Amino acid sequence: MVLSFDGESASVRLPIVEAICHADGRLRAGVVATVADICAGAVSGRLASPDWVATSDIALHLVAGMTTGELYLQSSLIRRGRSLIVIRLEGTVGEERCVAAEAAFAVLPYRGEAQSSQRRRSRSEESQSSGGFELGSPSLEEAIVDKLGVRVLEPSAGVVEMDLTDYVRNTFSALQGGLPAVLAEVAMESRGAHEAQRAVHTTDLRVRYLSQGRVGPFRTSTEVLRAGAESILLRVTVLDTGAEDRLVAVATGTVALTRPGAS
Repeated sequence: MVLSFDGESASVRLPIVEAICHADGRLRAGVVATVADICAGAVSGRLASPDWVATSDIALHLVAGMTTGELYLQSSLIRRGRSLIVIRLEGTVGEERCVAAEAAFAVLPYRGEAQSSQRRRSRSEESQSSGGFELGSPSLEEAIVDKLGVRVLEPSAGVVEMDLTDYVRNTFSALQGGLPAVLAEVAMESRGAHEAQRAVHTTDLRVRYLSQGRVGPFRTSTEVLRAGAESILLRVTVLDTGAEDRLVAVATGTVALTRPGAS
């Protein structure tokens, strides 16, 4: 993954490799949401300086399937307010538009030199050409959900779990902002596949962030809101079980029923 800056904009190039895709070859929605969070969060952090930002909301729409090539994700500023920054993201593979997303970030007041030191370390990491959990790296041989430590506990109920490890921490030493989206995607598709009795894939996902995940393990619960012939609408809650079940995020999303033999 390569992150670049151009004034009030940032972009990411993500090679689509097997480890970040489903078994049928589709790029994971949770991975796209994580990349969107990294891209929009990086430019929001620069716009807010010397204050900091925390992810507030991500809305993701996959308007086309992505199986090969390279995802190019470009950000643009929608609004820079005193307490909230809103970023639009558009993603293409080659000439085809594949992703439309928006991300909002709460502006957190500057808290002194200790925070500035964290910012310098964060920008040092940004300056490296690759990062973000090795996303898109050919050296990532293990499936990303396994690398992140995502465990499916009850597929029929959409209960999945993940520990807080150094690999998934952000610069606040909390759960990286895109990863509740990964948990939500796995939970929705597990519950959706049980409901439909066939494979499903995520097409739309919105995550509202309610608190920092600081302890772990993080666990989901999932409910079906609407089940149709072609798609299922679900809601997922993400709890920090090590912090007395603190509510970390709430996600809603749609999974489409995959046609037999489709890729």
